[in-house]
Amino acid sequence: GNRLTFDLRPRSAVQAGLVLLLGVLFVIVFVPPLRARFVSDSFVLFEDARRQTLVDVLAGYLPAPDRWYRPTTDLVFWLEAHVFGDEPIGYHLLTLACHLVSAVLLAGLTVHLTKRRAAGVVAFVVFALLPAAHEPLWDIADLHTALSGPLLLATLVAYARDHRRLALAAALVALTVDEAGLVGIGLICLYILLFDGGPFDRGSIRRALLPGAPFLALGIGYVAIRVLAGPIFSEGIEPCRSPLCLAVAGEEYVNRIVVRPDGLLHLIWLKRPQFAVLSVAILLVALLAGRAWRPLLLRPVFFATGWILGASAFFVVTLWSYVPDRFFYIPDMGLSLLLGTIVAGASLEWAHAGRGQRTPSWGALPSCRCGLPWGSR
Repeated sequence: GNRLTFDLRPRSAVQAGLVLLLGVLFVIVFVPPLRARFVSDSFVLFEDARRQTLVDVLAGYLPAPDRWYRPTTDLVFWLEAHVFGDEPIGYHLLTLACHLVSAVLLAGLTVHLTKRRAAGVVAFVVFALLPAAHEPLWDIADLHTALSGPLLLATLVAYARDHRRLALAAALVALTVDEAGLVGIGLICLYILLFDGGPFDRGSIRRALLPGAPFLALGIGYVAIRVLAGPIFSEGIEPCRSPLCLAVAGEEYVNRIVVRPDGLLHLIWLKRPQFAVLSVAILLVALLAGRAWRPLLLRPVFFATGWILGASAFFVVTLWSYVPDRFFYIPDMGLSLLLGTIVAGASLEWAHAGRGQRTPSWGALPSCRCGLPWGSR
């Protein structure tokens, strides 16, 4: 079949140096978390896992109002506790493996959407090294965040390969890992609308309803069951519902996604609107500089932007003002995809400028489902 393959062998001294530098960065970023010990909620989860039987854990698949609904995460942690005991290295290695799998799947999805290998490489490197990975890799209790990443991306990858039943199964399992599985269902619907709905016209939504109906039904059924069982979120955090609260929360998320150094956080809190305007301006300048607004890349740009906004809005509405770093894990996937798309636009501009050719339009390319980075259908 028609396959896109990655040749990772360096073709020049410069590329070899970049590969070496990237390897050093990965060691610097990923080795220290492997030495972290149990902290905070990790002790509680460990004691619960050691006390419970397998039957107790499996009973967690029935929703209850007095606990978070994360039965698959509880099951994986139960297995970890009985295999690794109180030695944290095994827990960290599993989390790191999940994170790297997510980065690989995101790279493949980026190549599929942009048709540029360089975009996939950028998405992989950016997501793998972004600070949002800090908390899931360091804190054993954040296992649910690390598990939700591969499942969310596997849902998109499976659907892109036209394995709809597999995509639906992955989406179902993701909902048993944590509540962010609802974001994955939203992304599937957005993907169908943008890439399977044909040209943008009045019939786009209607054409997308049929393939998206099973995923919508799954999401609606999940919410209904959780509401009937009790509060869908178990921690007593006052929700953010007023327009002013939502605006402030939105500004905070924009700032935290774009402006990361902790030393600037006190300035962000004092000058939140100004930083939000600056953050949006930075993204717009990057889009324009990378020529990612061209017709060829408009749909990936819309998809990545919707990913960032939708995932951020989910956490703003449900759990604001509890904003740990792990809440940026899924929005960072969209940010990495957006940056990869910007690189794709720049690489297209350089390639066609070098050949003196005019950049082709979206319609001149093969269907979005052709030439998948993981093989053809």
